[in-house]
Amino acid sequence: MGAQVGLHRSPILPQTVVGCGLTAPFFICLYNSSVCLNTAGHSSRAAHIFFTVVTYNRLPILNSVEARRVLRAAWENVQERFPFSIDAVCLLPEHIHCIWTLPEGDANYSKRWGEIKRLFTKGYLDQIGPGGIRNESRMRRGEAAIWQRRFWEHTIRDEADLNRHRDYIHYNPVKHGLVRRVVEWPWSSFHRYVKMGYYERGWGEAVGEEVRRMGCGE
Repeated sequence: MGAQVGLHRSPILPQTVVGCGLTAPFFICLYNSSVCLNTAGHSSRAAHIFFTVVTYNRLPILNSVEARRVLRAAWENVQERFPFSIDAVCLLPEHIHCIWTLPEGDANYSKRWGEIKRLFTKGYLDQIGPGGIRNESRMRRGEAAIWQRRFWEHTIRDEADLNRHRDYIHYNPVKHGLVRRVVEWPWSSFHRYVKMGYYERGWGEAVGEEVRRMGCGE
């Protein structure tokens, strides 16, 4: 058995928790479905990876109720077929930050993100609108202008690395000037961590420069 990477700054948290009680529709359905926050520790045999996924030309297409509904459906569909758990997540108007835990022996995150992007794109085009203006390359490929083709990924190394990236995810709306305080941004797993006692409600006002200056592909 590999060494365990602890997650606890404050009292021990339950291993799996469902139902976040948030007012944000995307995260209500995300956590009330098959998605669980993995909060009790990580086996070194599993893959724990931080991601940044950005929309095409940074178009703010993720800020509507309809887009969040389509994203939720795509996310749940892929998670049911290719399981993963979520350690932290923040949905912003034009990008997503998250940390996933992938099953032992199945670290194919590219397949999962490819499917999430594909299903979201189909749903978005069918239900909402055409997306961005396609360049010549995308027209040749028959590719919609919804997502950047690539994404940022970083394999979590240890507990300190996990804490930094979790803090970065939750502080991100403040970093981008979307809110003044972390707690004001509803589309984030921050609220669930507050409820479980990991963060204080007012966390974020004294975030260190190491987190503020991190560059994570956005």
